[in-house]
Amino acid sequence: TGIVCLDFEKIRFPLVCRSVLEGDRIQPLGMNGRKKVCRLFIDGKIPQEIRTRVPLLVDAHSVIWVCGLCLSERVSISERTRTVLQVEII
Repeated sequence: TGIVCLDFEKIRFPLVCRSVLEGDRIQPLGMNGRKKVCRLFIDGKIPQEIRTRVPLLVDAHSVIWVCGLCLSERVSISERTRTVLQVEII
């Protein structure tokens, strides 16, 4: 989807929206380890010709959202979340 809710206090600003760079990694929601974004594209059967057009939301630490595909566990909402940041890509 084009909307995601993030735990505001877990984000390390600034936030940047950009295309994928070689070596980008994300910790997918529900996983302990990290995964290469290019592997997410392969596993998600994203056509190679559009992979560079998929927006990534990145904070000062890492990729936190591969738009429409994967949210990072690191910024996910939990029972301890006090402030939520809702991001929408249109």
